[in-house]
Amino acid sequence: MKRGNALKLYLCFTMANTRAKRLTIGKYFTVLKKPYFVLFFLGIVLFFSTFTLSAQDILFRFIPVNPSMPQEQHYTVRPLDRKKEIGKLMFVFSGTNGKPRNYLRFCDFAAKAGFHVIALAYPNSESARYFCQLSEDTACYGNFRREVIFGTDALSEYEVKPADCIWVRMKEALQAIHQKDPQGGWGQFFQENQLLWSKILLAGHSQGAGHAAWLAQKVGVSRVLLFAGPNDYHTKLNSPAGWLFDSSVTPASRFFAFLHQYDALVPVAEQIQQVEALGLNSPGIRYFPGKIIPPGTQLILSFLDKDSPNSHISLIIDSHTPLDDNQVPLYAPVWKYMLGINNP
Repeated sequence: MKRGNALKLYLCFTMANTRAKRLTIGKYFTVLKKPYFVLFFLGIVLFFSTFTLSAQDILFRFIPVNPSMPQEQHYTVRPLDRKKEIGKLMFVFSGTNGKPRNYLRFCDFAAKAGFHVIALAYPNSESARYFCQLSEDTACYGNFRREVIFGTDALSEYEVKPADCIWVRMKEALQAIHQKDPQGGWGQFFQENQLLWSKILLAGHSQGAGHAAWLAQKVGVSRVLLFAGPNDYHTKLNSPAGWLFDSSVTPASRFFAFLHQYDALVPVAEQIQQVEALGLNSPGIRYFPGKIIPPGTQLILSFLDKDSPNSHISLIIDSHTPLDDNQVPLYAPVWKYMLGINNP
């Protein structure tokens, strides 16, 4: 079953009108409205969480985070042909209120290049800027990151339970997909319940970029990809958050940032200060279709869609990523470079 049809099926069920007496889904199913529709819906969710779907040369699954909340799902994808694997796993962290399903195009692009990918569902209903932008406590942003990533009681205004933190969910998601797809190569990325960080990339968008960078300071990963972030800036102090200046286990040379010159949500000047604090070389290069990205570049700035209100999300989110006439993302060369495909 192709993913387009599969996702249409999935969305039809999740958006079903309770007053409808009959639902017809493509040419595959006709579902009569019954009092037991909820049970049927849960059965469909179970189907999607245990059945591997293919789209061209990749295999993907939606994995429920918790059986009691089947609507909250990780997205996992890997190469269909294991001979094309490169032995790297990428975790993708979404932005505030973002969902893994918002990043399918980027995840699939990486999988077709040989990566295993897990787009992680995690608590992201609140942004770090909401709590810390006007704070004069330079530790505020770092405490927010620690709360979300480790589930420790680091920020009194916000609570993430240890069982729901990024650290725990990363391990659980990887183990869950390994159990469902034991021949899929997922087991190469953990040993004795510990992630093998040297084989792992961290990618994040907006709030997720901050999580990727903060975590990479604590563990040594293969590569760090930052999209439209981090966004940890103290407006009153006119300064990036304190944690951005901390020493990092992952060398600064492994960090790569893709920002939008005309970001309509967060001033790009603030973002540039933050990636400079992380140690990325600056100034970056201007990107436009056809531009060759020189080796060693760590900061890339898009100048497309100057007046777009969606510039903050267009760098990676499916719904607003610009495409060419063949439906290929205009940013595909940037993604390829950041992933290290055909680059050191």
